[in-house]
Amino acid sequence: MLEELIEKNNDPRALNELAICYVLGRGIKQDKDKAFCLYENAAKKGHTVAQCYLGLLYAFGKTRDKDKVFYWYKKSAAKYNIEATFSLGCLYFEGKGTRKNVKKAIDLWEQTAKFNHKGALYHLGVAYYEGKYVDQDLELAKLNLKKASEQGIEEATQLLDVIKKEENTKNKTHK
Repeated sequence: MLEELIEKNNDPRALNELAICYVLGRGIKQDKDKAFCLYENAAKKGHTVAQCYLGLLYAFGKTRDKDKVFYWYKKSAAKYNIEATFSLGCLYFEGKGTRKNVKKAIDLWEQTAKFNHKGALYHLGVAYYEGKYVDQDLELAKLNLKKASEQGIEEATQLLDVIKKEENTKNKTHK
């Protein structure tokens, strides 16, 4: 009955919440196909979280479509959804659903890193360490990697260890 009321009123926020219930099987029988339809309906009505979830479902769900992944992440990112903005950066970096544009990817990661997004912090840390797409800056690399590491990104912790060993070796050879 509640589901019918939500769908009848077509409120995007309620549709998104109902979709989450179907995904998790919270209070109702789990039904990922039904969840997908609800996310799609909410996304088309402009719900940014639903747009981001829909991008995620097109990226990793049973109906994979890289063009739709890009489309929905871009729509959601345009409304300042941090996760969608980060994911859009990944798509630009890899050239999936769009032309490869590393500069755009780094710009998007820098936007989301301001909100302490662990993935963006990690990717920026790697970029500043390698100096491949941006000027190498070990202090910025360490700062970003430390923040990512503090949020549980194991790869950031490992790269920080590598940097520390390289700095120790460099210091020993210059003495």
